[in-house]
Amino acid sequence: MPAMKQADWHDRFRQLFAEGVKRYRAGQRNVPEFFTSTENEFLASIGCRAQELFDFVEDYTHGGDPTFETVLLVTAIRRDY
Repeated sequence: MPAMKQADWHDRFRQLFAEGVKRYRAGQRNVPEFFTSTENEFLASIGCRAQELFDFVEDYTHGGDPTFETVLLVTAIRRDY
């Protein structure tokens, strides 16, 4: 996967988080099938596991926290280290 500018991965991650919320609200709960292979490749490229993003989506859907901004900050820290 080609190198991605910071704004690019932020935007793509935001879209994937929003899509995850839609999927979760639609009743999708099976983590291994929650994200496509392309989405999983993207997550791996930024140091994020599918289970991790699924957990953030699940918590957000149930209680409104963590917000996307918090999820982005946590992911950015992990990506950089």
